[in-house]
Amino acid sequence: ETWEQSALLTRVRGYVGNVDGELLLGKRANDFILGSAASATVADAEIHAELNLIDTPEEQAHELMGNDHQTLMVVFGSSYTFDIGNGLSVLGEYLYNGLGVENAAEINTRLLDPSFQTRVLRGDMQTVAQQALALNLSYPLDSAMGAAILILQNPTDASGLAVPNLSWDINADTRLLTSLYLPWGEESSNGQVQSIYGNTPLSLFIQVGIYR
Repeated sequence: ETWEQSALLTRVRGYVGNVDGELLLGKRANDFILGSAASATVADAEIHAELNLIDTPEEQAHELMGNDHQTLMVVFGSSYTFDIGNGLSVLGEYLYNGLGVENAAEINTRLLDPSFQTRVLRGDMQTVAQQALALNLSYPLDSAMGAAILILQNPTDASGLAVPNLSWDINADTRLLTSLYLPWGEESSNGQVQSIYGNTPLSLFIQVGIYR
């Protein structure tokens, strides 16, 4: 509804041989963004990286090159499919999110800040934590059924989340997805958050998709 709530972005993409990349420049809400991304093939593996410089209206906890209104969001990752059975695909990623909290004990205080609340609700951060590690393994059981497991780990408090899932294409129009969420980590004590994933509930998610 307003300029402050809008986004205006310019993206330039290109490639050289097995390397492709892009540059991103613009604004999202009141943030100004200068971003870059690249991916390449090394031997039979894929590697990718993203680097985003974000200039924010609010001050950040850690200065970046002497500027306390700027922060970074960085992603490094790689994927490879092993010649095992039908093909075991492995994807690993590391995320640094300068907008996130360095440790879980900061969450209660940071959520009192309206600008931080807005960022969480708007989805600016893939994770509320400053760092995250991810590992995804997927395997096609046959032409209609696949299994996978996603493991998320916070490197600062050792909490994490494992999400095994099974997908089944029942027919050309119907798909069943079942996921189990298995968290670990220290739970909250006296209303104080102790770990990033420790309060995630043990849960089962079942989705049926019908496509017409």
